[in-house]
Amino acid sequence: MPEIKGMAIDAESVDKSDKKQFIIQGHKYVKVKDFDNPKIEVDKLVLNIDFADSKDVEYWPNKTSQKMLVAKYGRELNDWIGEVCEFEVLTQLVQGEKKKVLFVK
Repeated sequence: MPEIKGMAIDAESVDKSDKKQFIIQGHKYVKVKDFDNPKIEVDKLVLNIDFADSKDVEYWPNKTSQKMLVAKYGRELNDWIGEVCEFEVLTQLVQGEKKKVLFVK
């Protein structure tokens, strides 16, 4: 059965899953509007990962998760490919609202 393409993994999906590990398969940068200033475009890191039974899922790591990945695997993105990582879901305030947020453990 074909899977939906182009849909990024989110905290709700990970929270509901028994599995929390993922494997980094690739990376790219995409241009998006800046969250704080929508008039500006910024490059945003997107990782292609295998998670649970899904292959080639997009994961948009936040800055905290990027720092964790750099601390573990270094600054060279190609060195991250094939690494097995683990997600953790935490609740935090996002724009004054409590939300589940996805982090790399």
